[in-house]
Amino acid sequence: MHYITYLCSLKRFALSLFASISYKPTWPPTKATPLFTSISQPTRRGRCHTKIYKKNKSLFRIKQCLNFVFGVTLWPKLLFFITGLSLVSALSATPQITIVWGTTTIDGSAEVLKDANGNPLSAGVQGNGDGDLVELGYFTSATTSDPFSGQWIALTRQTHVGDSSSGYGFNDGMFIFTTNFLKNRDYIVVFPTEPKEFEDSPGFTITATTPPPGTPVCIRFYDKPTLGGANYNTVTGAEWLWPSFPNGSSIPSNHYFKISNIASSWKTGAIFEDPANPFKTSLSPTYTIGVSNYANSTGSGTISDINGSYTWGQEINITATPGPHSYFNGWIGSGLSDPWTENTTLTVDGAQTIYAEFALVPYFLNLEVNGNGSVTGGGSFSFGDSVDIFASPDYGHSFSHWENNGTHFSSNAIETISIPGNLDLVAVFTRNTYDVLIGAELGGSYELLDTNGSTPQVIEHGVEYFLRSIPEKHFGFNSWITTSDGISMLGNQNFAHTSFIPTADVNITASFFEISYQLNIESTQGYSSLSSSGQFPALSIVPVEVEVQEGFVFDYWQDPLGILANPNLAQTEANISKIYPHDSASVSAILRLDDYDESDINITADAGGNILFQTDDSGGFTHFTSYELNATASLGYQFDQWVGDTEQLEFGSQEKNNKFLIEGPLSLRASFTLSEYELNLSSSGEGTTLGPENFTMQDTPSIKAIPFQGNRFTHWSGDTEYLLDHLASETFIVLEDNSVPEDLSLIANFVPENYQISLNTEGNGSVDIILSSGESFNGVAFQSVTVDSETQIVFETIAQDGWSFSNWRGLPGISELYNPLAHVDQYSSVIYFYPSSDLNITAEFKITEYDDTQIVVNSGNGGEVLLESEESGNFLHFSSYDLNATPVKGYEFNGWLLDTSQESLLLYNTSSPNNRLRIEGGMEINASFSIVDYDIEILAQEGGETTAPASFNVYDSPLLIAMEDPGWDFSHWSGDTQYLLDPNASQTTIDHTSLPLRNLSFTPNFVLESYLIGTSTEGSGTVDLSKNEILFIADATQEIIGIDSATRFGANALPINGWKFSQWFGLPESDSLRDSEPNLNPLDDQIDFIPVEDINISAKFERDSYSLNIDQTEIGGSASGGGVYLFETVVDINATPQEHYLFDRWNGGDTHLVHDPGEANNKLRI
Repeated sequence: MHYITYLCSLKRFALSLFASISYKPTWPPTKATPLFTSISQPTRRGRCHTKIYKKNKSLFRIKQCLNFVFGVTLWPKLLFFITGLSLVSALSATPQITIVWGTTTIDGSAEVLKDANGNPLSAGVQGNGDGDLVELGYFTSATTSDPFSGQWIALTRQTHVGDSSSGYGFNDGMFIFTTNFLKNRDYIVVFPTEPKEFEDSPGFTITATTPPPGTPVCIRFYDKPTLGGANYNTVTGAEWLWPSFPNGSSIPSNHYFKISNIASSWKTGAIFEDPANPFKTSLSPTYTIGVSNYANSTGSGTISDINGSYTWGQEINITATPGPHSYFNGWIGSGLSDPWTENTTLTVDGAQTIYAEFALVPYFLNLEVNGNGSVTGGGSFSFGDSVDIFASPDYGHSFSHWENNGTHFSSNAIETISIPGNLDLVAVFTRNTYDVLIGAELGGSYELLDTNGSTPQVIEHGVEYFLRSIPEKHFGFNSWITTSDGISMLGNQNFAHTSFIPTADVNITASFFEISYQLNIESTQGYSSLSSSGQFPALSIVPVEVEVQEGFVFDYWQDPLGILANPNLAQTEANISKIYPHDSASVSAILRLDDYDESDINITADAGGNILFQTDDSGGFTHFTSYELNATASLGYQFDQWVGDTEQLEFGSQEKNNKFLIEGPLSLRASFTLSEYELNLSSSGEGTTLGPENFTMQDTPSIKAIPFQGNRFTHWSGDTEYLLDHLASETFIVLEDNSVPEDLSLIANFVPENYQISLNTEGNGSVDIILSSGESFNGVAFQSVTVDSETQIVFETIAQDGWSFSNWRGLPGISELYNPLAHVDQYSSVIYFYPSSDLNITAEFKITEYDDTQIVVNSGNGGEVLLESEESGNFLHFSSYDLNATPVKGYEFNGWLLDTSQESLLLYNTSSPNNRLRIEGGMEINASFSIVDYDIEILAQEGGETTAPASFNVYDSPLLIAMEDPGWDFSHWSGDTQYLLDPNASQTTIDHTSLPLRNLSFTPNFVLESYLIGTSTEGSGTVDLSKNEILFIADATQEIIGIDSATRFGANALPINGWKFSQWFGLPESDSLRDSEPNLNPLDDQIDFIPVEDINISAKFERDSYSLNIDQTEIGGSASGGGVYLFETVVDINATPQEHYLFDRWNGGDTHLVHDPGEANNKLRI
């Protein structure tokens, strides 16, 4: 009795404890499986499980008490009795099925699992997981009559012989597993809450219908730890059936399956797939091998047919044959000896489909260029691909044709070709040829030559030619006459010999001018008129005349170049062309008077002096001519007078220095007296003299002229007739017998030194030469001038457009100059100095070079600009450079911004980003970029609305918002979802950080909301469930079904016999629904509505009431117990016989009697 009292206490304690915990029993207990190991809900991998022996010592004490009181064999049944009384609250939140499955654990038992040779299956070395493989599972088409029909489906995959919950393991051929299967989970828990607990995956989700309830459960065991090549056998039992998951009102229970023929508290089973070899792995598996073309193959081909079933390790030869224009790329599968060869061997290591991948042979379209141009469209393609190729000529060139291996292929610059295989194409570009008309005006001709000195047959774009003008005699080259475009093609319009680079059709004419020569017409004396001098055209004939005065005689024309028709005539003509090759010519009329000889003129001197008189060059005298007459007294003498025909003396007889006029014969005599003389020396110019102040007849005076620096002596003037040499700076006065004047004066003449200054230029430029004397030479390239040392010379350079002065060569050093007033910096464009020697000076000019402060290229926002330059980073005038603008992501190029006068310097128009810029001076050019707007297209879908901007740019992160209608849920976005931050979020942004920008299209996808409707029953009855008035579950007692927001849910409550429908509980309120016609009368056995949320409804059934009528015979006694009772009520009925009577029996509904109908005091079940 005390056992029962103690049991009741334990029951109450257990019930109070079990009301707050989840219980997952492992039953029956084994040595390796403790009775109570864990009290916690099943959790996914990684969550902690509460250990009961640590967290609740009370339950552990229960076990100890039960072991003590009832013993090991009795307490499990007793605990079931306790828990069976009230264990509803112990059910877990997630329904689960617990199966304990195993073998005998008795060493030496005949029921130990063995391989085909009778050896126990290996339990491994130590611990769990290394023994031979065992699996709990089922066959897809299994029935209780044919449990091995269909495909084998393993529910466990990591269970092995010898495994145990503690890890200490079982011996060979033995195992016991506890496995928890949780509803709607894709994993199971093995050894739950035990030290060796782990999760296993069947590879699918366990549901209420998978596996189907009632399906035979099997255990398959193998003779290897893995499936590969392992032999097996499968076993089941008659009662090994997959159970249904417990509902909310049922009590979870464990299921115990044991491989055994011996009856026990377990559900034993010994029905083997190979019944002839029980407990042995006697079956050898076959593996289905298939072959197929890989779905993602780009090529084609065929495969040898090896489809079939094979045994483990069997070798199969397979062959892949690629189709035309395809090649074999490889095999996809396992067990292949060489997956990269067309012929290989497969060693069977399991069922599989081997895929052969074929790829299209890549053919290369190689595009090259012959000439000046570019091509696009080449690359790697497949046979038959349609490819567009483009040929673009450079400026000044034209596309001619495409060639293939030297053969004409196409004349179209843009061509579409179908790839036949590898193909080499050459785009042939030719230079443009131009109509160039070159002519010459009167006075010369021209030559057009190529760089080889030959006359070109055609004129091609960009090729350098040379134009040479050939003036005729008496003509000079003027310039080349052409258009402004033509001028740009010439090296220099004004050079007689210049380069010519054609860029278009052009007319060029060589212009010449007739040269004029200077004719100087002169005469010495005796003329009354004379033809005028001047400049005359080279081909002209000019009259030359002289009229002679009375008393004079014309002798002849002095004509050194022979230009006169007759130089012996006073009236003649000059042929101007004969002046060539000189620039000028002079003719002089020679006139003379009548003349006399020495016999007619007698002039003498007395002793003490001598006379000197002038004559003609011939020694004679000319009529009407005055001649000098000088009487020179010898030293110590002085002149006295003239004696004779003194009337012809111009100054009288007393003047020693006189003149006589020839008017006929003459006789004169000079008379002298002794005298003394002085010597007066002076200088003219920069210099000094040296000599005596006085001298006598006995002296031979010496005089000397000394020039200052930069000057030179030229001659003596004054009484030079008394000098030994009047041109010598040092000479003697020769007295002898000559007559000397009273005072002798001599002047030493000095002049500045003259120097020859030669100027040359190199490059395109000229020089202005300015002399301090007032003379100048403007814009000369070559000039030679004579300059004395006192004349300052100034050189000022003038560079032509595009050129700049570089430096001087040949300048004198400052120390070399006599006059320090000079500026001779070789890098200065203006210099000046006073020369001190002959000089050969050269002015060098160079093409103007600009740096990046003068040629400014700006990119602004939105792009980058690259301007080609020289290696130095600078730019040369007249040169052209590549100019490229590249927009950054989200921008586009608008155009080049520069001064309108400079737009022509761009080779292409201002809207071309890839351009070429000609440098003709400093400039600034800006690249303009603008932000690109991209469209966002939102495609409407049923179930909601969307808000989004219509467009975006690179700086935007547009927000897309999908708003579902009532009864709908947002599912996901479709379209260009790679641009979305989260394509599964109803509110997301466009993230284009790592993607190219373009127009985008998105579609919001909405799905109907789905709700869980739980149905249950209270009392005895079932419910038929329908969707849109179509029955889909009949006779349900407890179900959870999914219903979307557009489906009408219906339920029909069906009581079983003896029961009646009472009412519904948990129905939704009508005004909370979007259903216009719901049927929600809680007293109506049929309801229907369209749900808007999860809901649990319950159909309540009540026992029906029945009348119990007890009749009795008219005599013999009485009976009691009649009335109205509920179904299944046990009613006491009593029959009381009268005296002298005995009760016989109950008649009527005696089948409802609890006891024999012969018992008067009985019980009846309604």
